[in-house]
Amino acid sequence: MDAPVFANADGDYRDPTNVRRDLREARSPIGSEARRELGRRLRQARRAAGLSQADTASKLGWPQSRASLVETARIRLEMPAVATLLNLYRVAGSVRAELMDLATQAAEGSQADALAWSTSHSFRKTTATILDDAGQSARQIADQLGHARPSLTQDVYMGRRAKNPAAAAALEAALNNRPEVKSMG
Repeated sequence: MDAPVFANADGDYRDPTNVRRDLREARSPIGSEARRELGRRLRQARRAAGLSQADTASKLGWPQSRASLVETARIRLEMPAVATLLNLYRVAGSVRAELMDLATQAAEGSQADALAWSTSHSFRKTTATILDDAGQSARQIADQLGHARPSLTQDVYMGRRAKNPAAAAALEAALNNRPEVKSMG
């Protein structure tokens, strides 16, 4: 495996794809019930209009995956985007009004949305911080995270310590042409 995420108790590594899937399941269901219903109804409207998700993305200048993310309730849509989709799908009348009302409900955040920031990287950084605070060496933390180079672990996953007050005082003294300040500590 070229990109392990966490070592397990047996010394093997968990596959990053499994960790991402586990995080998705922990955050599930993404979006509210209204957002999922809106996605289902927009999929029906798209199909009724004879368009594929790729066609929709192309016509609207969206990234290829955005139509899928909308239809699976993985992202929230602003009202103008919903109106644009309904125009593209030629949805009018009472069905349009019903879908716009549903879109208003769907635009509200859900509890699962509050965890959207949570990624495998945030868990890795937290793990590195906990181990660093516990006095583990960079090599030990790198081994736990599956890194070959402790420098990567230090640069990306370990936080900076408190600044050196003695160094700051020496620099300030030098810049202000004052006599050198003696070492603090």
